[in-house]
Amino acid sequence: MVRHAKYDSAHNNKPFILVEYAHAMGNTDGNFNDYWDTIRKYYPKMQGGYIWDFVDQGFQKITDRRDTIWSYGGEREYSNVSNTFLQPFLSYTWPDTTNLGLNTESTYNWTSKQWTVPINLTAGHLFSLGRQRVNFTLGGRYYPERPHDGASWGLRFVMTFLFPK
Repeated sequence: MVRHAKYDSAHNNKPFILVEYAHAMGNTDGNFNDYWDTIRKYYPKMQGGYIWDFVDQGFQKITDRRDTIWSYGGEREYSNVSNTFLQPFLSYTWPDTTNLGLNTESTYNWTSKQWTVPINLTAGHLFSLGRQRVNFTLGGRYYPERPHDGASWGLRFVMTFLFPK
């Protein structure tokens, strides 16, 4: 952020706005105050940024007193979660229903500071089994970033049953 703000301040007079600089998903914003200390102290052209969320990622919980509350921090039947999950994908389907996909299901563990990044390449086709439509997909997975004891490759087979109205 600082590098971009310095460059921008030296090269034009336009305001500088960060896009999606905070997305806590019900957790703490971490070093959020550091952003604002930097903005207020060093860069008068900076105007803050966008904070967004489509929906709160909480869940309903019944307390010991039988009250219903919304919980956000990971206090369910498991310990607190310190992971981020990213799943961008590209997919193309030809007119004959053959499809090709490229995606990742990347995770970052904030406790161990470790990425796991599989790259998935899949190919599939939509078939009819009697009156039932089924998409069969087969693909390979390569891990360019993983824990030292993690898998380096994998295979994926998916059957997707379609139930049109």
